[in-house]
Amino acid sequence: IAAFPADRALWRWQSRRIASARTGTDGRWILKDLPPGDYLIAALTDLDPDDLLDPSVLDTLAPSAVKVSLADGEQKTQDMRIGG
Repeated sequence: IAAFPADRALWRWQSRRIASARTGTDGRWILKDLPPGDYLIAALTDLDPDDLLDPSVLDTLAPSAVKVSLADGEQKTQDMRIGG
């Protein structure tokens, strides 16, 4: 799972707003410590975390990502599917 800001201006190297997580054996995943804001969440079958540093990779993920807004201190659950 990859999360990155909906605002392309925030796609910066070492941003706290860009994160990834692997799903557990039960299919669940957790992203921790994301600041409040609007995010795009993408489910991927293969991800090199370094790819999330490349804005062109994020551009290819954005159209199929799910938009999620996160408020300060808020926790959310989001179901994701790979494929279509």
